[in-house]
Amino acid sequence: MKVEGFIDEYLKKYQNGMVERNYEDSSAFVSIKQIYDALGDEKYFSLIDEYLRRFVMEDGTIERGYADKFDSDSVNCSKLLFFMYDKTGEEKYRKAIEVVMNWLREHSEKLSPNQISMEELYMVQPFYMEYETRYDKKAKYSDIIKQFETADNCLHAGNETVDRIGLYLMSLIDSLSEMSFEIYEKYRKMQDMFKMTLTALLKNYDKESGSYYGNNAGNEENAMIAYAIIKACRMGIILKEKYASVGVEIVESLMENKLDDILGNARAVGPFISAYGQYMQLKKETEA
Repeated sequence: MKVEGFIDEYLKKYQNGMVERNYEDSSAFVSIKQIYDALGDEKYFSLIDEYLRRFVMEDGTIERGYADKFDSDSVNCSKLLFFMYDKTGEEKYRKAIEVVMNWLREHSEKLSPNQISMEELYMVQPFYMEYETRYDKKAKYSDIIKQFETADNCLHAGNETVDRIGLYLMSLIDSLSEMSFEIYEKYRKMQDMFKMTLTALLKNYDKESGSYYGNNAGNEENAMIAYAIIKACRMGIILKEKYASVGVEIVESLMENKLDDILGNARAVGPFISAYGQYMQLKKETEA
């Protein structure tokens, strides 16, 4: 089965899980934008459009119980609001962005450096960064970087496993992609954290299996790492000539050997689709 067929089959069977607001659902829908960016097929935009219109009202309020409780999974899905506002120009999405940002302000303790988890880092910080860049004159960049510095200290103290490292790298590269390069000192600090973590991780790459820690790292973790590497290469954060082949090898290994396993693991689907989207964009750029 071609990968696009695999993705389409998965999405066709997918049941909207917004009521449950779990990590797997939010990750899957965020990944659809990666495929849309890569392939330009409007059916993927239509899925995002249908998904968001179910719960974003005309006045920007968010239905189905969202506004009464902070939920990092909901913030993860809300990364798509910026895309939808740009794509459609509909003011309700701009208003909804403020609703989500108010959740973050009202529950600022969730962003405490001593409390934030790696999943929260991935789900919340890229949204926070994009908001700061677009609408808040980059005023809270230092607060965002503090979250990453705390996570970085945990990683390099050996307190995190490979799956946490994958989330950390995704968080960093997604936040960097929404960060203004004009604030160079802070941008460079984030860039250096990404490079240092990746360098340490590369020591455990097993070329024969096309994965980290050989077959001991799961499909989800390898997909997250591949996504981060390829996106970083495309952004110029790391040298494409040196690192792109590693990300490509991981994605191709997953495509050739692991599709059935991925389909059976809801947590792996979103990272894999995201990694494949970056893979396809890199391929198009290389062939251009």
